[in-house]
Amino acid sequence: MTTSRPTGVANPGDHRSERGAALITVLLLSVLLLTLGGALIMSTASSATNAVDAMPETQAYYSAETGLQSALGVVRGNAAPAPTFVPMSGTTVPDGNKLSFRGAVTPSISNLATDPTTAGFPKRLSRWLAYNYTPAGLGYADRVTISPGAYTPAAGLAYSLTVADPDNSQSVRYYTSALFSGGLNYMTAGTPSTGNTATISYSPQATTTVSAASPASSGLGTFRLARTGLGATFPAGSQVSMRIAVEAPFSGYVILNGTVTGRVTSTTSTVKIIFSNISAMVNGTLFKLPANPFPLSATVAATAPFPDFPVAATVTAPDPRNLLVTSTGYGPRGARKILEMRVGHYIFYLDPPAPIVIRGSDNPADPMTFDLGSSNAKLYTGKDYSGTQAQLPAVAISLHDWTPGYGGVTKGSTVVDPKFAILDIDAVPNPWCPTPCYSPVPSNVPKPNVPTIPQQAKTPDFLRTANDARNLLNELQAEAQKVGRYYTTLSGYASSGNNSATKNSPAFTFVNGNCALDGGSGLLVVTGTLTLNGNDDFSGVILVLGGGRVVRSGTGNGKVLGSWMIATFPRTGTGGFTAPSFNVSGGGNGAFQFDSTATSNAQRTGGSKVLGVTER
Repeated sequence: MTTSRPTGVANPGDHRSERGAALITVLLLSVLLLTLGGALIMSTASSATNAVDAMPETQAYYSAETGLQSALGVVRGNAAPAPTFVPMSGTTVPDGNKLSFRGAVTPSISNLATDPTTAGFPKRLSRWLAYNYTPAGLGYADRVTISPGAYTPAAGLAYSLTVADPDNSQSVRYYTSALFSGGLNYMTAGTPSTGNTATISYSPQATTTVSAASPASSGLGTFRLARTGLGATFPAGSQVSMRIAVEAPFSGYVILNGTVTGRVTSTTSTVKIIFSNISAMVNGTLFKLPANPFPLSATVAATAPFPDFPVAATVTAPDPRNLLVTSTGYGPRGARKILEMRVGHYIFYLDPPAPIVIRGSDNPADPMTFDLGSSNAKLYTGKDYSGTQAQLPAVAISLHDWTPGYGGVTKGSTVVDPKFAILDIDAVPNPWCPTPCYSPVPSNVPKPNVPTIPQQAKTPDFLRTANDARNLLNELQAEAQKVGRYYTTLSGYASSGNNSATKNSPAFTFVNGNCALDGGSGLLVVTGTLTLNGNDDFSGVILVLGGGRVVRSGTGNGKVLGSWMIATFPRTGTGGFTAPSFNVSGGGNGAFQFDSTATSNAQRTGGSKVLGVTER
């Protein structure tokens, strides 16, 4: 029997009708595989290209780092300029060829004489670093090459630097004021009832700003004379105190004390002011008088007024405390990276209000122990051994420590006036009183024997709270450990080699415990008890913080030049200040004297400090 199929129905064993579909499927799969393969090839090629492109960026970054390290070597005194300022002898760089922070931002020192001198051209250390690539048409070399062989921007490595002063420290803003005996801004001598008087008055210098990277001429106010009748003579002991207050770059104040002598007649004046010092320094800013005594002498007609007497002065700005170094690193294929580094000048900054500063307890009922010794051969003075800064009080203390302080300075040692200043952590009834000033003195102290208190003294920042003091100790301890100058105890010399041969070589020494000192120089930090024998000579800064106990005993002629800071508090936790101790005994003619140069040098013994690095 014959079976028929519907039209269009394929034979089950016949697949010839599916051949087109299979071909299309294979072609689609092939296209997909080719696409994926191409994507893989493109991705691999792109990754390789990205890796190649990333390499120049990395090289540019390292070039910028090299620039920062080169700048750090220069400011730390490890490189000599070319040309040199003083002849070289051997490989050690003499001080005359080392770059100061002020020099780093002074174009005539930082840059080569052949560099452009147009306004705004950067300070770039070209006298110390070999800039040796000059782009076409520029006219001067603008980068230091660090790749071997010939340098090209397409295939080489290089860097360029700029150095700036972020504090604008060459700009000094200040003003003045003055008070005479009696607490007024004028003083009259003579007998008003007879009509014969002489008056000296003072007009302050209003707030003014001078650019003083180099000594700049300025003024400290004006003195005026007036008379009635035949005039008068200013009595012995007539005094004036001139206050110089600096607002920028680093705030602070100093007082120049002076004695007024001389006579005013109807036609002449022989008046002069003998200041305590010819110069005064405020947080590094130096003011210098042209002459001392300062004359207010003149000859005029009997009916003519006396002329004004302006106080001229030269002002010199402080060294920058920080430098901002910007390093641009160049890599192959036009790659570029910019890094900024802030470098600190000092391991820490100290503007001492006295050569001996004793921070009292937070509890007013907990007085310090204070004994300067009974030998009048011992000398304590705030007169600057270097002759640069105005005389300071011999000792600065907390107000509630007045009674033990008074007993200590009057026991027998020679303590030069002004003997005391009161730290401004206490509320003093009269924050700036003229000389002499008997307030604030406890009522049980006889006023005729009270030492002069010239003014309230600015408390160093790290002595305002115990936490501030702890933070400073922690920072200094970490720095000492980095440079191998950390000790848990020390008996001997605090100097570069800790021996008598290096006692005059300043060093940073941190003793986390007790120290029996034989002498030395630099910055010495002691967290326990500091013991000195009678023959110790030391030059620099001594911080006795934590244990806050100083003992000097034995007969000797030791001389300590610089400044001391003493405070007692727990190293850990949150406890506040407790009572410190400063105890001197034994004979001899030792001396404790302020020295501004030794104090400044001590703060630089840790070397220039990198405060931070950022990428721009």
